[in-house]
Amino acid sequence: MKKTLLVIALFIPVICFAQHTDRQLIEQLRTNWAIYLQNKQLDKAMGQFTDDAVFYSPDGKSAKGKKEITKLYEFVMKQFNSRLNFYSNGISISNNIASDSGDYNETMFDNTSHKSMKLKGSYLMVLQKQQNHWLISKIMWTAGK
Repeated sequence: MKKTLLVIALFIPVICFAQHTDRQLIEQLRTNWAIYLQNKQLDKAMGQFTDDAVFYSPDGKSAKGKKEITKLYEFVMKQFNSRLNFYSNGISISNNIASDSGDYNETMFDNTSHKSMKLKGSYLMVLQKQQNHWLISKIMWTAGK
C-alpha cells in the first residue's frame, strides 16, 4: 500500500507538469496563428493544421482539409490585412485532444475598398496532439460588429 501511494505521489507532479507544458504550447500556437495571419505567412499558418482540419466561418460555410483551408487563406491574405487579438476563456486537455475557446477582436483592412472593419466574436479551437505537436483540427468563429 505504501509503495502504491509513493508511486502515485511521484507521478502527480509529472502529470501536472506535462499538462502545464501542453497549455503553454497551445497558447503559443494560438499566438503564432494570429501572427502568421497578420504577416501573411501562409506556409507557417498551414503548418498549424491537421491534414483533415475543418475551418468553420461565421457565415456558416466551411473549408475542409488543408487544400480548401489554403485556398481560403490565400484569398483572405490577398484581400485583407488583419490584426487579431484573442482572449481565451480556458484550455481543456484530455489525452491527445484539447480545446481552446474565448473571444476575439479583429481589425481588418480591405485592400480593394481601402475600408477597415472592426469585428468581434467568439472562437472555438479543437486541437489534436500529433508527434508531440499540437495542431488545429477544427476552428469555429462567430462574428459581430
